[in-house]
Amino acid sequence: MMYADKFHTKSTPPRFLTAASYARYVARFGPDKTAAFDNLRAMFGELDLTDLAAEHRHALV
Repeated sequence: MMYADKFHTKSTPPRFLTAASYARYVARFGPDKTAAFDNLRAMFGELDLTDLAAEHRHALV
């Protein structure tokens, strides 16, 4: 669940983030956070959120 949470914002309106967008976001918190996210990406792979974003009518950024 923790990995999936990275891709959904709690903002209004809610949005889905691509892995690249989240990687840019987390980079501002330091290289250790970027490395941890890169490890999760390697372990669980890239998510294709296109259909999910369309189904819920959320932007994919």
